[in-house]
Amino acid sequence: WKVISRFTGGRFRGSVGPHIFEIGEDRFIESNAEGRKEITLAGLRHVAETDSHFLILDKTGTGYVIPKRDLQSYDALHELQTRVTAGRA
Repeated sequence: WKVISRFTGGRFRGSVGPHIFEIGEDRFIESNAEGRKEITLAGLRHVAETDSHFLILDKTGTGYVIPKRDLQSYDALHELQTRVTAGRA
């Protein structure tokens, strides 16, 4: 954390611990011990996939790393990826 604070001037406030991600009709929602953040699909910049994770980047520069091992299905994230990509076209 010292390195991150040094480069961000202490503005970084990433939350460590359990997160709940929800995908709604028109928004992506993240909840954790610190609160809840809702982002409209228009507020998402990119959704990518690796062999082991989904990566979501919003337009403010906040990134979300979702391990595939914690998911029962990838369908909702694949649909989100399609909708975000279509919105950029």
